[in-house]
Amino acid sequence: MLRFTARATVARFVAAALALGLGAAAVSLPPAPAQADEHGRLTFTEENDGLLPDGRDRHYTQGAMITFLSPSVRPEDVTTRLFDGVASVLPIFQSGAGTQRKFAVTVGQTIFTPTRTHDAVPDPTDRPFAGYLFTGGSLMQDTGGTLLETLEVLGGVVGPDSLARQAQEAFHAVAGFNNQNLDQGYRYQLRNEPGFLVTYERKWRLWQTHVAGFEAEVIPEAGLTAGNVMTYAAAGATVRFGQNLGVDYGMERIRPAAGGSAWFDAARLEHDIGWSLFASLQGRAVAHNIFLDGNSVVNSRSVEKNIGVGDVSAGASVFYRDWAKFDVSFTERSKEFRTQQGADHFGQASLAVRF
Repeated sequence: MLRFTARATVARFVAAALALGLGAAAVSLPPAPAQADEHGRLTFTEENDGLLPDGRDRHYTQGAMITFLSPSVRPEDVTTRLFDGVASVLPIFQSGAGTQRKFAVTVGQTIFTPTRTHDAVPDPTDRPFAGYLFTGGSLMQDTGGTLLETLEVLGGVVGPDSLARQAQEAFHAVAGFNNQNLDQGYRYQLRNEPGFLVTYERKWRLWQTHVAGFEAEVIPEAGLTAGNVMTYAAAGATVRFGQNLGVDYGMERIRPAAGGSAWFDAARLEHDIGWSLFASLQGRAVAHNIFLDGNSVVNSRSVEKNIGVGDVSAGASVFYRDWAKFDVSFTERSKEFRTQQGADHFGQASLAVRF
């Protein structure tokens, strides 16, 4: 059974979300004309335990990602052949009336540390230092604004070549934090290993209602991820309230995570301004996690992972047309390994701009 601790930080995030949403709702919303979705988008995503008032380096301590989302793929584009090729061998991306396709390119880095980062010899019962530097791409298809399919392939490196130590030390130096013994602790990090992930995910806009100019909806999700970095099955749902919800499926997140996607469809804009308050829940059955299980071939530090892991998230989003979109959220993550002391929590922020 997954357990989550209640924290005063949640109240702060909820209050900030309400202020963001109500402030957007107070703005006059003249109808926006329908437009072809002919622009790409760049999304900058940051996940960090330091984004919270009581934040400190612990476990999943940092994630950064940049994603380029393409304009709508045209039938004559080469990418259409790739979609159709996948559809010919797998029961996904079936074309038909109301389908829209895009692709995305991603580059990012995630960093993991034990609780006591300044020990010259890290606690062997805590999760090891580790980093993952990755890039990749995804195919995304929306069907009628009610179903989003994503097939994503990521590749990169786990270990010293991920530059996790350098990134953390540079951030600490800029922020004025203590780097004492951090380089010594990283001597015990996971060894260099190529890291790959393949993910297929579906999101359904299962239920939506309009009341007094506002919208509410429920978006269930399910997916499978396989690779030497992580292998797990996930299921969850996002509940949203706001205006102009039909343009996306929620805030983009770094996997594994509850809810969200880089998808944005400007052709579904009903007003110039959109906003939402949201809450997400995701449960995962984890078969493999290199950041806990250790390297695949060479010996490295490891801890005994929990098979069942869950995330609870809450936050807010606001955007102006397809020009810019800003999201903030808070996540509470249940214990990922047997000897872990307490659940983890971290904040997320993302900014998407038309490109």
